[in-house]
Amino acid sequence: MENIEKVQKLLQTPKLDVIICSQKTGKTALHYACTTGNMEILRSLIAFVPDLNYTDLEGKSALHYAILHDSTEVANLLLDAVVILSTKQIKMDGHHLCMPATAIGLKFLQVSRLLESPGIDPNYKDASGMTVLLQMCLNQGNVDIVNLLLAMPSIDTSVVDKLGNSCLNLAVLQGHLCIVDKLLAHDSFDVNHTNYGGMTPLMQACTTKNTAIASRLLQVDGIDVNKRFYSN
Repeated sequence: MENIEKVQKLLQTPKLDVIICSQKTGKTALHYACTTGNMEILRSLIAFVPDLNYTDLEGKSALHYAILHDSTEVANLLLDAVVILSTKQIKMDGHHLCMPATAIGLKFLQVSRLLESPGIDPNYKDASGMTVLLQMCLNQGNVDIVNLLLAMPSIDTSVVDKLGNSCLNLAVLQGHLCIVDKLLAHDSFDVNHTNYGGMTPLMQACTTKNTAIASRLLQVDGIDVNKRFYSN
């Protein structure tokens, strides 16, 4: 209680710059508040911060830190304040609406809310060339989110990462059998797609010794078991 009273008193200071940041990290008070998760301080700060999408030197905003610290309450507070951020900002109705391409740690409800927001591009690529769908297949293994993305009419299922890996390649590499099943059921992924290293999903399943995924791929009509490895 004492801390919140101090913060509220500081916020009433004339000419206070609430977005002044650390020269070393670029973080503002809002970034730090999202890291600690103090909801009362956050509510007070949000009322005074002119740009809730302000990013630090790593390109992370307040919502990124809420997600990284797995704080659903903080993330929902920011989303309610129409803070939907990405590296690319789209101005609409006076707000910056964008998509966190990494979506690291996002719960299903939060992703749903983001994707329903006007101006959101589900195929937006971050600096490393990853879309949300690619990231889900690579790291998260969240079947519900993958289903949600695949149900979007505008989703690009042909997207590949910087190494030429498709969503199917990445799901195989990470051993996400459930996601492999979902991608194959969607019937828009090339089961024989080769990445820039000349590897198909079946080759990757064999290389990683994943018998379950290899067996599932062998059930797909059109699987080319004789395709040869050609490295670029």
